[in-house]
Amino acid sequence: MTQGNSPESQNRESRRAAGQRGARARAVAKKPAAETVSGNQRLILSVIWGITGLTLAGLVLWVLLNTLLRSQPGDVLADLGHEHIPSVDAVHRPYNSSPSTSGPHVDGVTDIGIYEEQLPEPLQVALLEDGYVLVQYDCPTPCQVLLDDLTLAVGPFMQDGKKVVLAPYAGIKDVNGQSRKVALTAWTRLQTLDTGDAKAVGAFIRAYEGVSHREGETPGL
Repeated sequence: MTQGNSPESQNRESRRAAGQRGARARAVAKKPAAETVSGNQRLILSVIWGITGLTLAGLVLWVLLNTLLRSQPGDVLADLGHEHIPSVDAVHRPYNSSPSTSGPHVDGVTDIGIYEEQLPEPLQVALLEDGYVLVQYDCPTPCQVLLDDLTLAVGPFMQDGKKVVLAPYAGIKDVNGQSRKVALTAWTRLQTLDTGDAKAVGAFIRAYEGVSHREGETPGL
């Protein structure tokens, strides 16, 4: 009998084979745990990427909205709320612009059209809340040319039944406190001019006319 077939040799081979089988079994036993760790890592990475994606999407949306708001005509003024007062003569907190664009106001509105006298401030704000656009002019001395230009600018909108009012207003100021001749107002928006610029007037009206800002309503509905 050769040495390779001796009992001792066979025992060594058996022990070696058993050791290899044990090693493979241990490797197989460890594999699910490794896969579980890998799965948890993928889940964590997915959550991180998801949060990152939502954050970036929110940032992009904010930039787009901010750009859109800035691209609209006029300066944005702080919203003074929707306080209702009993009459145009009632005492109320001051407005933050001349003419006003939000804040204390009466109930009810007036007809669209051209007025020869200044509208009370609380009535103006009520109109703006209802989606009107006010085109107002400040003429300490007669300014028929300016009035004619503004009349021509608002005429087509009034003929279409749009919520537009043309009226005088004493003391128009821009956001820097400088006196101006023309004021275009919508809810929390003010644009001032020194001429009856029909293009600017038309752009302002198209941007804001008909957009309701009644308390509790979604703007534009």
